[in-house]
Amino acid sequence: EDCAAVRKASKAAVHVTQGEVAEMSRSLSTEKMDREEVLSLLRRLSVALAPLRDQRLVEALRRTGAGKAVNRYSRVEDAEVAHFAS
Repeated sequence: EDCAAVRKASKAAVHVTQGEVAEMSRSLSTEKMDREEVLSLLRRLSVALAPLRDQRLVEALRRTGAGKAVNRYSRVEDAEVAHFAS
């Protein structure tokens, strides 16, 4: 499932717009990002989506494409990136 890839953040949530989440998702979908850029975007998405629960989270992930983008990184060889994305 798309939303299984989003890790719950233990940090305080920050307000972001749906457009900002979609932009982070598009950035994650870009080929050839370096490891630190990927981790930074995964962290930002995690914090931004942390306040959403249940159906609201699923809807946000589907609407913005973030679920698929993050899920892609849960299958990479880099253990830290894969762990953070799972």
